[in-house]
Amino acid sequence: MTDREVYPVWRNTTPVLIDADTLCRAEALITACEGCAPDVAAVPFDSVLDSVTGCDPEVTDYVLPKPARCPNCRNAVQAGYWRWEESDKDGRKVFLLPATPVRLKE
Repeated sequence: MTDREVYPVWRNTTPVLIDADTLCRAEALITACEGCAPDVAAVPFDSVLDSVTGCDPEVTDYVLPKPARCPNCRNAVQAGYWRWEESDKDGRKVFLLPATPVRLKE
């Protein structure tokens, strides 16, 4: 097995700054989050931001001005991201922070 098979090819991500108006538009598209509706919250909040901004989900990391809020329970809703960390001792590791699953308005 080659290093390329063990470690995925590094993809540079583009940070996209989300302004307050865009965040409000994204919040307006959701009805609940995994905190208040765990059985029906299935869409990652990143997908909502992708829809609002038109950005490519494969290479985008969103930077929010403040945490988004679930309109139902007011819990924080966050965008997800992943980072590679490399060290001589531990090798290459990935750190994942998944986006909060939400339920969309119908």
